[in-house]
Amino acid sequence: MKKIALILILFIFSGCSVNYDLHIGEDTFLEEINMQTETKEESDLLANEIFPFKAYFSDPDAGDYPTKIEGIEYYDIINTYVVNPAYGQLLNRQLKYNFPMNKFNDVNSIKSCYEKLYFTNDTQSKEVVVNTSSHFLCMDNFPYLNEVIIAISSDYPILYSNADYIQNDIYYWEINKDNYENRAIILSYNYKNKKTNQSQEKNEEDRPNIWIMIGILGVFLIGIISLIVYNVKKQNENA
Repeated sequence: MKKIALILILFIFSGCSVNYDLHIGEDTFLEEINMQTETKEESDLLANEIFPFKAYFSDPDAGDYPTKIEGIEYYDIINTYVVNPAYGQLLNRQLKYNFPMNKFNDVNSIKSCYEKLYFTNDTQSKEVVVNTSSHFLCMDNFPYLNEVIIAISSDYPILYSNADYIQNDIYYWEINKDNYENRAIILSYNYKNKKTNQSQEKNEEDRPNIWIMIGILGVFLIGIISLIVYNVKKQNENA
């Protein structure tokens, strides 16, 4: 029996919580979509609904699920269970795909919720700009969807964003019923140099220079040897 992929997405956004995480790496964008069920019934339903979810928006949908079309890229699906004292084991499903930079403007998950996804790469300034159109369509398509939180992290310095807040160097956007009609995602970063690890830099700054340590130790040893020689010479003079 043929099923449309949006049926499962509708269930996901109406009966589960969803976290969208995007990590910008070197030439790739790692996307993770985690769905957590809230009841045993939702877990059982989601566990039985397994079909391929295509990675690229422009690719054709599969036919009879869970059939895959040869040559089409699909998300990796990972199922894990967490224990909830009230409901027992609840399913967590993760959709994961590592997109090449030059194909990110065709990512299926984002383009399903935004009419436009703009992606520019200035090879001279080494600046990449990612931004979407304003209207978050998924809030219209899925009436049970009340809030979406998008989290983006990067190996490179972020030059600008319109994120709602930043925590631990992760940029967060909150999309809800009040702002979804004018809620574009805008972010730019520079890939000329990777960010340095601040904690590692601090450790290196706090770490004493080895040559200074050797010098201090040398002076200390010379002082001890000089003191011993002086005491021996003094004893010989008094003998």
